[in-house]
Amino acid sequence: TLLYGFGRFCKVRNETNLLSLPTQDVELFIRSYVFQLGLQASVPLLQHKGAADEIFKKFLSTLNSIDGAWVIESMMAAIKYYELCEGHEGDLRIPQILTEPGFTSQLRAGGALSALLRISFMMR
Repeated sequence: TLLYGFGRFCKVRNETNLLSLPTQDVELFIRSYVFQLGLQASVPLLQHKGAADEIFKKFLSTLNSIDGAWVIESMMAAIKYYELCEGHEGDLRIPQILTEPGFTSQLRAGGALSALLRISFMMR
C-alpha cells in the first residue's frame, strides 16, 4: 500500500529509478515537497490572517469534500509548522531546489494548489 508505512517511500524510490538514493533522502524530499506545496498554497491566508476562515470556506465549496478536506489539512499543517519555525520552536530542513524563487513563484501562481489536488486525487 502506498498510503501508509515506510514502504511507500521505497516504492517511490524504485518506481522513479533512484535506487542510489537512501530511502531517508527520498522521504525527506517528498515530505519537504508536500510542505512547500501546502505553504505556498497558503500564502494568501498568511497575508490575510483575519479572513482565513472565509477563504477556507469559499475554497472548500469549490471542491468535493474528500479532496478539499485533505488539501485544507495540508495547508493548515504547513501553516502551523511554519509558525513553529518562525517562533524558533521547530526545525526546518528543506532541499535547496524547493526554495528557488522561480519555483516558489510558480507554486504561488496556482501550481501548489493544483499539485495538492492531484496528490489528493491519487490517494483515493
